[in-house]
Amino acid sequence: MLSMLRHFLFCCLSFCAATMASAGTVSATLIEQATVEGGLVRFADLARLNCSDTAECARLESLQLGSSPRIGELRTLTRTQLVTALRQAGYGPAAQIAWQGATAAQLRTRGQLLDVRLLGEVALDALRSRYVQDQPVLAVQDVPTGIEVPLGAVAAVARPVPGRLKSQQTVTVDVNVDGRFYRSVAVSITAQAMRDGWFARQDMAAGAAVACVLFERRQIDVARVPNLPVAPDCNGTQRLSRALRAGELLDELAARTAPAIALGDRVPLQVEQGAVRLQTVAVALADGDVGSVIQVRPVAGTEPVKARVLGRGQIVLIGMQ
Repeated sequence: MLSMLRHFLFCCLSFCAATMASAGTVSATLIEQATVEGGLVRFADLARLNCSDTAECARLESLQLGSSPRIGELRTLTRTQLVTALRQAGYGPAAQIAWQGATAAQLRTRGQLLDVRLLGEVALDALRSRYVQDQPVLAVQDVPTGIEVPLGAVAAVARPVPGRLKSQQTVTVDVNVDGRFYRSVAVSITAQAMRDGWFARQDMAAGAAVACVLFERRQIDVARVPNLPVAPDCNGTQRLSRALRAGELLDELAARTAPAIALGDRVPLQVEQGAVRLQTVAVALADGDVGSVIQVRPVAGTEPVKARVLGRGQIVLIGMQ
């Protein structure tokens, strides 16, 4: 029994001595400014190893010590932190490593510069597709430079652009690396879209008929005006919804379709009672579209009556007030 115990202790001591001897032959020269490629940090990224056993060096070099820092981030790792990381990675005799070189490593992730031309082209294509009817003239005004992204295949996708075309447009472009979103970049674009505009020749009151002779046509950049221009209807079917000053643009908010019956119009009033149909003339006391009920005053009377609008210039009596 005693001999077996002696043999067991001898084996343990021999194993420990061999392990310490093996660990003692490992030296690591820590790199003060280290860089890593990809998403994981290996021990070989941080130190140059010298081992009596080449297999031991290969094992140590391949040990993964965690994720790499983001582009632009600087991470500091001390010798003590590396010993702890090596143990956690499965290397037991980490404390036996003979350290040389720096006392700490500053680690960065190597990246690639983002191609600003790619961002500009993607932003321009997005605006051309969004405002194809405006046929705008577009130019890249500003794209951030010096942007680094991780190594890998880069793709850029523009987000949808809301609203009308503006002279100063910002397009948000999402940057993906190897199919995964990394960051977004704002690209500034200048835009111009020329179109015919119609401008009042004189001051005009709200409710006035929009007659062609009262407007002059000239080119306007629609990217620089808040509302789109509209053309006057020479058939007299438009009215001004607000007053216009001489030289002011006729836009989509200033012009509206004239009602079928306008305030002050003298229109035929049909009076139906059974099989009897009569017609007289009445003055409209309000605007009215087809189907609406308005008050009118017959020219032969003094009291207003209610009439339904049948069409342009057509009303029918529906009751007395």
